Amino acid sequence: MGRIGLLGRIMPILLGALSILVLATVALDRWQRSQEQSPYATRFPASIRRRASSACCGIPTQRCGQRSSGR
Repeated sequence: MGRIGLLGRIMPILLGALSILVLATVALDRWQRSQEQSPYATRFPASIRRRASSACCGIPTQRCGQRSSGR
C-alpha cells in the first residue's frame, strides 16, 4: 500500500466535521420552526392542535374532509 498523505489524513476529519455541522443546522432549524407561532388564526389552543394531528376535523357530526353547509 502506498503512503497516505497529510491531506488523506485530514480529509475524513473535515468530512465528519461538516456532517456534524449539517446535522446540527437541520436540528436547530426544525426546533426553531416548531417554536414559531402559526401565521394562521385558530380558535383552538396549542395543546389541542398538537393532539389533533390527523386530517379529521374532530367533530363527530361531520365526516372527515367535509365542510359544514352552514345550515
